Amino acid sequence: MLSESSTGVSSTRTQSTTSIATIQTAATTPEFFPSLVESEVGNLLHANLFSLDQREVVDDDAESATTELATDVADPEREKWVICLVGLPASGKSTVAEHLETYVNRVKRADLRFKCFNAGNVRRRYEKQLTHKFDFDFTKSATQRLRELYAFEALNELTSSLIRDEIDIGVFDATNTTKERREKVVQTIRQTASEANVVINIAILEVCCTNISLRRYNIERKTTNKDYYGMPREEAITDFLKRVEKYEKIYEKVTLEEIDRLDVNYFIMSNVGESFSYNCGRKVIGKNNVGRFESVLLQHIYDFLLHYRSTFGQHYLSEVEKFYRDGYKPVKQVFATN
Repeated sequence: MLSESSTGVSSTRTQSTTSIATIQTAATTPEFFPSLVESEVGNLLHANLFSLDQREVVDDDAESATTELATDVADPEREKWVICLVGLPASGKSTVAEHLETYVNRVKRADLRFKCFNAGNVRRRYEKQLTHKFDFDFTKSATQRLRELYAFEALNELTSSLIRDEIDIGVFDATNTTKERREKVVQTIRQTASEANVVINIAILEVCCTNISLRRYNIERKTTNKDYYGMPREEAITDFLKRVEKYEKIYEKVTLEEIDRLDVNYFIMSNVGESFSYNCGRKVIGKNNVGRFESVLLQHIYDFLLHYRSTFGQHYLSEVEKFYRDGYKPVKQVFATN
């Protein structure tokens, strides 16, 4: 079922569209009051799900097979990894990163040292020192400089922790929504690793949410974070929607050509585990043609995404349903539909 032949092992990273595999779960996600949400947010929150390969690979036996295979993967040495997140605001990136840490440390390998480095936390540290807020207007050169400063300070903290052997896996939690940013991140990691004579592996994990009801719920939760402490709910939601608008204008989709050029491992999950796709080059084909990765961490990520819906998604979805049943109060329309 996987995109590579089941008769052997690929000796190098496959760079064509056949290197992408997609797992479709049986789960579907309802939309709650989509017309009402659209009347509130207008053109926003409509990021389209994109397929890296039109020939999707559906593996109905994946769940049962991968459970058997995961225990067979050997860990020849303690690897160092950067997991670079990609995704628009309110897509669930940070939550997925926290869940991945829980999954790896509690379910798989308690001895792996795992830490998230959030660019937003760096921004908030600076805002506290400077007593003013970041305006998210990316047309301003000063805004762009600050944005890069915050992001790459977080990345520097991450790579420094890897090099000092304080952690094994670092998650770079930022939107990373442009090709230029992603290329700069990869180049920075590789240059830093080369100078320190340390091998650092890179995986991109994109979190995509095309369900407008889920993203609107995620925005509701944002009103209680540190950015909006003490701010009225409606004002906080309006402010965050304006932030989303800025990011959606500059967002650039990840493409096969980009994955090829950067030569990185890549995963994308959509809508709380409805489906996920991956391109990780070399795979060993096991029972039922399910891919077994040479890297322990890549196998863990694969298993995590495969079981995400049942392990972490159900509680979240029950909270979403409760929100729309009991607590959804649209704010005034602030973005007109074209």
